[in-house]
Amino acid sequence: MTGREQIRGLFSHDNLSRMGLYDIYWTDAVAQWVEEGHYPSGSQDDELAWFDIPRVYEHNRNAYPMAPQYHFGSEFNTGNYSQFWFDIYPMANHHPIVEENDEVVVRLNGAGARLRTFKNRSGVPEHLGFDFTGREQWESTYREPLLELDTSRFDMDKIRRVQKRGQEHGKWTYYGTFYLWENARQCMGDVNLLQNLLLDPDFIHDMNRVYTDFFKTHFQYLFDQAGVPDGMFFYEDMAYKNTTFAAPETFAELYFPYYEEIVDWLHGFDIQVVLHCCGFVEPLLPHIVGAGFDALHAMEQRAGCDLLRISQQYGRDIALIGGIEAEMFESGDRDWMRRRIDEVTDAMKSDGTPYCFASDHSISTNVSYGDYRYAVEYFRERCDYK
Repeated sequence: MTGREQIRGLFSHDNLSRMGLYDIYWTDAVAQWVEEGHYPSGSQDDELAWFDIPRVYEHNRNAYPMAPQYHFGSEFNTGNYSQFWFDIYPMANHHPIVEENDEVVVRLNGAGARLRTFKNRSGVPEHLGFDFTGREQWESTYREPLLELDTSRFDMDKIRRVQKRGQEHGKWTYYGTFYLWENARQCMGDVNLLQNLLLDPDFIHDMNRVYTDFFKTHFQYLFDQAGVPDGMFFYEDMAYKNTTFAAPETFAELYFPYYEEIVDWLHGFDIQVVLHCCGFVEPLLPHIVGAGFDALHAMEQRAGCDLLRISQQYGRDIALIGGIEAEMFESGDRDWMRRRIDEVTDAMKSDGTPYCFASDHSISTNVSYGDYRYAVEYFRERCDYK
């Protein structure tokens, strides 16, 4: 059975023979493992190379490590999960630098947001300020550019190359993107977005309507030009510690009708759809299941999620990816690793839950190569359902 067949069978609940393996790896963690001598390296032309790690190749342009998903035998295809994104901001390909020094760079994104990133370490961009605050800027500046197909948003050669690589190696191939909620956060920031949910819900509906049509148009072009993938990841962080950013009823009214629409549309291409949501996502699970998502990632323990509770309540309805506390991987405590892996795999088998082993967020620089490989290999001993 190929990795593609395995994951498609899991997500459709048709073939619970073996659990899958997935994770998101910090580029700094991969760089650290390369520098420690654990990773094979090749050139940029190698089909399994992992890109976007300047720390690794700044002094050696031929030091490109193998993608960790391939190195550890994941059934999922990606080198760096961000490779599949196309430019979804209103002003396409507009990311000017407004400030820069040896440590950080501040850019504008295509919605006028000022974002600061560090040059020499991993991390999400820090939000500094926003031009787009609500309806006025939406209608005057940012709505119209989204109404027509813009092929300049794609790096189609890269997409085709990675898609082809995955297919040739029998992997479950996917594209990934922000969709409605996370995109709005990147455009407006949390405070502006939350205020508009309360004060101008009709504007939120209009933005979600325009963006849903935008994604359908651009996904169709992507599929026509690069091929239909097995899956789609939507990265939508709708929660934080112990609660959601807005009431579940608000999400149900303003967002989930559009999620259900896009999931149903993608299912028409036989594409399986995964929702990534950091934070305490459990209050939204009835809506997530109702919208038809095929799988959920990442179920953060530190935010209040309980993988075993979710499995018992929803494992017959949706596949689960992750839910293993990142602290376990970082601890170096192999007794803890064995106990937790035993607990989780036993529960997935008992509940009949389609499951992919992964951390509840990502693999950081605090995780040693040896400990991570040990956890993966122990999981592989336990991953058969029968």
